[in-house]
Amino acid sequence: MASVLKQTSIIIKKNAMLNLRNYEYLKDIIPPAISAVFNIVAKSQQSLQFVAALYLPLSLSGFLRSFVYNFINEKSEKYKETQKIMGLKSLSYNLGWFIFNYAKAFIIGFIYLLPCLIAQAFSTSNLSSGDIIFAYFLFICAALNQCYMYTTFFSHPKLPSDLITLVHLIASALQYVAAVQSVQENNSLLSLLSLFPQTCVIFIFLQAGWNQQGSGGGFSYSDMNFSYSNGITMLLFDIIIYFLLYLYFDNVIKNEYGTQKDPLFFISWIWKKKQNKQQIGSSNELKENLIRENQQESDEEINYSTNQNQVDYCSAKYKEEFRNVNNLSVTIKVRDLVKTFGDFTAVDHLSLTLYEQQIFCLLGHNGAGKTTTISLLTGLLSKNQGKIIMNDLDFDENLDQIRQNIGLCQQKDVLYDSFTVEEHLQFIGRIKGREGVELENEIRYLIQKCQLSNEVGKIAKILSGGNKRKLSLAMALIGGSKIVFLDEPSSGLDFNARKEIKEILLELKKEQRTIILTTHHLEEAEECADRIAIMARGQLLTLGTNEFIKKNFGVGYHLTITRKSENMMARNSRLSIDHRPSSGFNNNQQQPNVQGEYQLSPEKCEYVKQIVNQIIPEAKYNPQSSLGTVQYTLPFSSKQKFPNLFSTLEQEPELSLDLEMNTLEDAFINIGMDEEKYLNPGEYQGQEKFTDFSNIAVPECLQKPPVFDFLNQTFACFQRKIFMTIRSASIFISFFLPMALQLAGLFVAKYAITADAINNDNTDLDKQISLEFFQVIIFGIFGMLAYVFVTTSFCGVPVMEREFKLKYSLNVMGCRSLPYWFGTFAFDFIFISINLYIFFIFCFIVQFDPVTNYFGSFFGLTQLFMFSIICQSYFLSFLFKKSQTAYKLVFFVNYLFFYTVPTIIASQSIQAQGYMVLLSPYLCYSMGTQVIAANTQPFPEMYLQGNYPSWQNKVYQYILILLGQGIVFALVALRIEKKSEKFSKEPEVDYSQFQNQNVPQEVALEDRRVSSADCQDKIKVSNLYKTYKIDKKTPPFTAIKNNSFGVQNGEILGLLGPNGAGKSTTFNILTALIPKSQGSVKLKNIEVESGLMEIYQDVGICPQFDNIYENLSVIEHLRLFGRMKGLKGQDLNDSIQYFLKVMQLEDYVHRRAGKLSGGNKRKLCVTMALIGGPDMQFFDEPSSGVDPIARRFLWNTLSQSLKLRKGAIVLTTHSMEEAESLCSKIGILINGKFMCFGTPQFLKEKYGEGYKISFKTENRDAAITEIQATFQQAKFLSDNTQDEQVALILPYQDFSLSKTFNFFENHLALNRGLISDFQISQSSLASIFVYFTQFQEKREV
Repeated sequence: MASVLKQTSIIIKKNAMLNLRNYEYLKDIIPPAISAVFNIVAKSQQSLQFVAALYLPLSLSGFLRSFVYNFINEKSEKYKETQKIMGLKSLSYNLGWFIFNYAKAFIIGFIYLLPCLIAQAFSTSNLSSGDIIFAYFLFICAALNQCYMYTTFFSHPKLPSDLITLVHLIASALQYVAAVQSVQENNSLLSLLSLFPQTCVIFIFLQAGWNQQGSGGGFSYSDMNFSYSNGITMLLFDIIIYFLLYLYFDNVIKNEYGTQKDPLFFISWIWKKKQNKQQIGSSNELKENLIRENQQESDEEINYSTNQNQVDYCSAKYKEEFRNVNNLSVTIKVRDLVKTFGDFTAVDHLSLTLYEQQIFCLLGHNGAGKTTTISLLTGLLSKNQGKIIMNDLDFDENLDQIRQNIGLCQQKDVLYDSFTVEEHLQFIGRIKGREGVELENEIRYLIQKCQLSNEVGKIAKILSGGNKRKLSLAMALIGGSKIVFLDEPSSGLDFNARKEIKEILLELKKEQRTIILTTHHLEEAEECADRIAIMARGQLLTLGTNEFIKKNFGVGYHLTITRKSENMMARNSRLSIDHRPSSGFNNNQQQPNVQGEYQLSPEKCEYVKQIVNQIIPEAKYNPQSSLGTVQYTLPFSSKQKFPNLFSTLEQEPELSLDLEMNTLEDAFINIGMDEEKYLNPGEYQGQEKFTDFSNIAVPECLQKPPVFDFLNQTFACFQRKIFMTIRSASIFISFFLPMALQLAGLFVAKYAITADAINNDNTDLDKQISLEFFQVIIFGIFGMLAYVFVTTSFCGVPVMEREFKLKYSLNVMGCRSLPYWFGTFAFDFIFISINLYIFFIFCFIVQFDPVTNYFGSFFGLTQLFMFSIICQSYFLSFLFKKSQTAYKLVFFVNYLFFYTVPTIIASQSIQAQGYMVLLSPYLCYSMGTQVIAANTQPFPEMYLQGNYPSWQNKVYQYILILLGQGIVFALVALRIEKKSEKFSKEPEVDYSQFQNQNVPQEVALEDRRVSSADCQDKIKVSNLYKTYKIDKKTPPFTAIKNNSFGVQNGEILGLLGPNGAGKSTTFNILTALIPKSQGSVKLKNIEVESGLMEIYQDVGICPQFDNIYENLSVIEHLRLFGRMKGLKGQDLNDSIQYFLKVMQLEDYVHRRAGKLSGGNKRKLCVTMALIGGPDMQFFDEPSSGVDPIARRFLWNTLSQSLKLRKGAIVLTTHSMEEAESLCSKIGILINGKFMCFGTPQFLKEKYGEGYKISFKTENRDAAITEIQATFQQAKFLSDNTQDEQVALILPYQDFSLSKTFNFFENHLALNRGLISDFQISQSSLASIFVYFTQFQEKREV
């Protein structure tokens, strides 16, 4: 129990800190403060007393809406489940939230009640201050428990927060039902209505005489058969029943992590007794079963009492025997694990054994079952069958104890933005039971171990992506976690950050931990994992070492043939970072032309193909070979033919050969593409390894330039809002919630407000109020509340599109401002008008005379009110940066600041009322309905003259005011957008220190080429600078320092660089996300000055984030962005079908983007950039987070697109392999400046050391002696004599691939048996990148 209470205090402290730092307290106290002011003013203002009771429960509504959003958001963003996996008990979590929210709610109640009691706002009632306080605080408890119950039904926060507010409003407005005499006399009905705490607390105050004069002589509640004790009893009943319902539904409602308890779990003990009796009766059979099970476990060596050097049991079809020579302890045993979803088997009888001090890597393509397996091992999902044992404990019986030793690093960082690095570690460490000096020492150790020393004191929000992953890793390790699950720990990180993560993993392997790793960067698995398992269709296909998998599933060797440079044969020395000559490279040589020196002619390519096919017929040509390059895959079985092939090719002096043995990624792709071959060998029919697009017809429309079409873009924006609405339950329902409120108002006004509810006793004839008057007033209140409510969707969608940069993506791919807003407005206005028309139909059906008799006035007033609040919502959207904040606050901003506050001011004088009506569309609509109501009075003119300005006593005047308000709001919104998209002029900065710097020869040549008047590159950047001015205390930081480059037709420029080098800044300037400080950025000779320009009609972008609408399908995305490019009709359909085929998306045409795998999301983003045939394309990390198979298809498509369009492409990437495969030119940025620039082959020749050869050996000294005797110039890279892996460099000069391969393969491997698993390849781009990144300066944030 002590640990439960301790964890409870941790959750309370965490919630308090988050609320304080996110200013939640400030947001939550505004509604009670304004509600208190309204009730105080209403005491002396008869016109406000009619709605004063609404503000009694409304004082709490802001907090309740915020609580529901935050509580469900913890589930939605996986905070709750992640913390539970790492040891947090469910009881502690729930208790912490309960205590915190009750305390906060009582504070808010105090803020509301204190000024009300001091000002005697409730003095007209016969309740004492103690009665008021007691009743109100019971209401708080009941309302909070009611919200807790509602949260069990939802996994995402927006819809429930809207529904809670709706219930709150409707329940509050039910007070008007009690004005009917028959209702007042019916105690049972009043008790039924009191099941809503909001209604109950209002009844308590009304029966006590509060606001008896509130109707201006109209309503009376004096005959209510409802006492104070009745109300208190009902509130206590509400508290208990809602709490019990919360506990029940929280246990039985299915959530995204699996099935909960049986609906009758609370009485399951009855039949459990019967089952126990039956089991006792069949004890002999049970004993036999147990003996059989124990024998099976013994056969599988599942018993820990056996020798630790046991057989490694697993269910893999292809497995390598694990020889436990180091006597490693078994930490995890999985036996016969099964998980099904309906008829689909996600995990199919999986068994494996894991050991401490090992990194186990679990791989599998999308849908293979690896994520489900990890979820089963962490307890996120419940299994259907099987057994899991961790550290000698049965998973089913000891889950809480097991989780104390589990650490989890989710694929998405589960961090609190406002917590510092240390606070995150303290939070998780305390959950795991660490305290005091022990905790502080462990935090210091992990900060050092995970390379976070420079990030101490920084909040998570400002950490780089790499440091966020390191923090997530440290959180998984703290508390002595012995079993650590790492899900894509290096996803989305740059090359250096991934390298740092790998170093951390290798260090962790030395500790007494078992690490389960999943990754899409398979070189990470190659270097770090002790054993690797690959899943396919829910089964464990193979398990073994990296070498075992490559040998059994590899495809062979990759041979790349390019043209040598003229300078290649004259290499003598190397060029270092200060540009001194090295490796014999001629420093006076100009950078080679992309179209020239390094490309083979078409005739030479065909000649090379003939040679390869003749000597090795089994060789497989890669049809996605770059222009002027020939690429083949040579099978292992043809090794003996390699020397002959290489010797023949080397007789052609212009050919440059590069040979690479297959990697783990190649083996993984081979399994993924030929899955059937390995699962069911007898049924395998074969499959082509490469995708050839030559047989797919290219639509003619892609040969034409994109065009702007106003109507087409407007229709596209209209359609996208349709799909966003009908596919999002929260948005769709929020559009129909106004109808629910209006129908509730219709019911109350028609059936609850009858003649016996009106009290005109002792009232002069000219001051008496008609029944129709009250019916219209009530109808108007409900209508106003209804349309205040729907503004969250009007405002929230534009905020969401800006927050997630969807609007930015639309803009820079051709969408203009007016079509966007016209299309959005058209849908919003039509859709909400449908609500209105349906409601009017109901009014005619039930013959509600106050509406039908004044239909024209109501119709005009309400339609213009809709127009005004839609435009006002667009204006308000620019006040918010986060959609979460907008969805939380827009209702209260409108209701409190645009209705309540103006209403309070308007009540002071008729003149003030007139001005407030001009400012607030909500007050304008309310006053307009009152004018309609006044016309039902016996003496309307007299009533109007005494209560309204002369220029505001006709309905048409309010209609015109609403029209004017809407126009003004719309124009202001457009003006704000235009100003925000226009780049402001950057302050002057002295850049003289960055001019005339010593730069590499090829960089200087590119500068001069671009500055030439003859340069007609499609993308041209000259003398670019970018300086960030953070604040007055921090000196300006120049991120880009005088860079120039251009991209011609048919070229792909790759921008590489470590974090902070300036590549993202350069990309963002090119795509108009941020302004430049100085210099020129031209697209087709047009200077980029704004995010809204005509030139973007010819631009396609794929940002690093997925710029997709979660609820739009694949084809709907392509239609949206195709229409942005002017495509329509058959052209649009042809273009969509073409890209669906070449991007391998045909099977996902109608699948929502949010349901796509990561790889297919990226392919969709690339397709959106390509559709319409833009001349210029920009891709920022297009393959980030993509599995290897999807990555290869994506590369193929980009290559095909380049050949098709002859466009100009700029690409940033963290993958060196991607850069080599795709880019015509590469620039590596260091400290904001290009340090090298040229083709991949040019960079290898100039900055590479030669050919790298690596191999394994058990006789290191003998192998090295043999090599040194034959290759005197060999340079060995490692002096670690204990390492079986040996690597060396042979210089380019006089290198012969045929002779070298023959020596290592035939002499050392076959004849002498000294080496195995050797590879030969040119110096990689990665090694060059690492060489330059050592000069990157680290900058403190």
